[in-house]
This record gives sequence, C-alpha cells and structure tokens, in this order.
Amino acid sequence: MVISTPDWLQNAIDFLNKEFPNDEEVYVCLLYGYSAMPSKDGKDIADAKYLPYHGIIYLVDYEDLIEVHGYSRENAPEDITIVNLFHEYGHHRQYISGRDFDEDDAENFAMDMWRKYLVYEEQINSKSKE
Repeated sequence: MVISTPDWLQNAIDFLNKEFPNDEEVYVCLLYGYSAMPSKDGKDIADAKYLPYHGIIYLVDYEDLIEVHGYSRENAPEDITIVNLFHEYGHHRQYISGRDFDEDDAENFAMDMWRKYLVYEEQINSKSKE
C-alpha cells in the first residue's frame, strides 16, 4: 500500500483547507528520519520550516521528536508537529498577504488554530464512531 501522508497529518491539512481556502498553494513535506533542520546560520535547529519562494512547509519526523526532545508517547508528538504546521502556515498567510514575517503573530495563529482544531478533531472522531 502506498500512502503519502499519515491520517493525523492529513486531518490537520484538511482542517486548514476548510478554514482558509485560497488559491495560493503550499506543499507540506514530512521529513521521515530527520529530527531537526539547521537555521540559515547553521546554529539553531527547527522542528519545522517554511520556504516561501518554493511554497513548501517542512516538518521533521514526529517519531524523532520523541528521541531528540525527550517527548514520550503520552505527550503526543503528533500534536507538536500539527502545531508546528499551523505556525508555519501562519507564515505562509503572512507571505501571501505581503506582510513581514512575525514570529509572535505566527505563534498566536498556531495556538488559535490548535484550539479550533481540537474541536474539529472531536467532530471527526464522533462521526467515525457513528
């Protein structure tokens, strides 16, 4: 069987498409086997990165978040990856609207989307149980 995206990540992508439909495409790439990406200066590491000129959001392998950052399965590293996606999508929204990148704005967007996503996810789960 060939799959391109795990269900938990596809659910988050579907949520963003529902909440923010637009014609400006952005691709999401989950990098299996990578625990972090270097920053431009090569010093800092990131769990996610948005490349506006390529229209790509890179997310590191959530499994490696457990090992590198010490998250346990109970801490749901998938959730951290989804919040990272929302943060980087916040930068995508800044870019397509011609605004400067603002980390605080992207983080506020991510947390707002996370709260809304939890309600959306609960609705999905209750429908699947019916």
